[in-house]
Amino acid sequence: MKTYEPCKDFTPSIGQNYFYNTLLTVINLLFPLITFPYISRILGPEGMGKVSFALAICQQFLLFANLGIPLYGVREIAKYQSDKSMLSKVYSELLVINFISMLIILCIYYGAVFYIEKFHNEKILFLIFSLNILLSAFTLDWFYKGIENFRYITIRSIIVKIISLIVLFIFVKNENNYSFYAVCIVIAMSGANIFNFFYSKKLASFSFAKLNLRRHFKGIMTTFLIFAVIQFYIGMDKIMIGFISGDIYVGFYTVAERIDRILITLVISLSAVLIPKMSFHHSNNEQEKFNNLLDLSIKYVLLLSVPIIAGIFFLNTELILLFAGEKYAQSYLSLKILSFLIILVGLANVSGMQILYSTGQEKKYLVSITFGMVLSIIANLILIPKFQHNGAAAGTLIAECAGLAIQLIFCWRIIHPILVNWSNLKYFLSTAVMCICLIFANQIKFADTVLIKVISYPLVGALIYFLILLILKEKIIFTLLKIKKG
Repeated sequence: MKTYEPCKDFTPSIGQNYFYNTLLTVINLLFPLITFPYISRILGPEGMGKVSFALAICQQFLLFANLGIPLYGVREIAKYQSDKSMLSKVYSELLVINFISMLIILCIYYGAVFYIEKFHNEKILFLIFSLNILLSAFTLDWFYKGIENFRYITIRSIIVKIISLIVLFIFVKNENNYSFYAVCIVIAMSGANIFNFFYSKKLASFSFAKLNLRRHFKGIMTTFLIFAVIQFYIGMDKIMIGFISGDIYVGFYTVAERIDRILITLVISLSAVLIPKMSFHHSNNEQEKFNNLLDLSIKYVLLLSVPIIAGIFFLNTELILLFAGEKYAQSYLSLKILSFLIILVGLANVSGMQILYSTGQEKKYLVSITFGMVLSIIANLILIPKFQHNGAAAGTLIAECAGLAIQLIFCWRIIHPILVNWSNLKYFLSTAVMCICLIFANQIKFADTVLIKVISYPLVGALIYFLILLILKEKIIFTLLKIKKG
């Protein structure tokens, strides 16, 4: 069996992009860790549920406004990094398409807000979130990721999140201020879009001359279906809970999901850096370099996801209490169920985005996630009426397992020698040793308060985990150190 060397194909640009994307991931982790404990206690489960429900509805419209361009654009721009003329042409074409679709969807959204009673009852909240749709045409993250300018994305995001944080603590003071919280979300999600277009003109020229919009329609629509299905079943669980069980259960689910999504973001942080590179290597028939990056990506997912899942089971209660408070005690079981998504989504990101999508096998990727979405809806319809938010968590887990299984079947020939090997078993072995040590620490009451436990257990666990990996001479540790130095 051929082995791949994850250290072999690293350039300074990958190291720098990984650094900036990791920094952005840390900021994205810290932001909710600062805001959510505050906002969940101020608004309570019902207020949180209202905002989460309205945001979930808005995001469904938003995916139609974006037409899959956030995904399609990265791949297309990456193809023309060294051709300024074609880069500008593709940039202009995608920007025009995005603007037209945004205007159409914004009109439909306003119609829904004023004609659907559940939306109209919270029309101020829904109108605030409409700004996300309005500004979506200027997101342009697809452009910056395509040219691998992660530095700008990171600096811009940090500035906008600081502004959002200031607004949050000034204006959200009681449970009736949930509309101001929606404003903070809009600033954090879309505030930077105002600057994106003007900065991008320094890197590419915008022009209406000789635009060929039609050549993108097939690729955009296929990618849109992929993007739509992903976003649909990410947000559909909260929408279904809201309609079937009520806003308060959306609040319980949101807390568990928010903690889980924070950790998933950390696990897939390397993926955003590697997708443009992998698309480039595939288009140039550089299979060995492609496989080296694939090996790194799988190892990175396993390195983080396996011990994190174990950690959630140890600190499940403490995380909910610290992150949201005693009002959200009903979120405990949901968090345990959703914790398994960390490894499933991580591996699905590798098999789906990095292998199937980056190599032009969009239809196979679409089949897998569509099956997962349909299964999610069926499972939620069965489970939510009886188990509320816990039923939605179980439905999401079932769907993710099914979608990943189909993706692995499609790309088994490529991924099998890289995924199934002794080296990857080291992460499970190291986690087992870590768990034994934490069980012992729990028995001797190593930490007696929630805060100390949440801080000390991860630190001690991580120290033991990485020490075992070093003893086992796992290459990924040295690879990541090399990237940061690069």
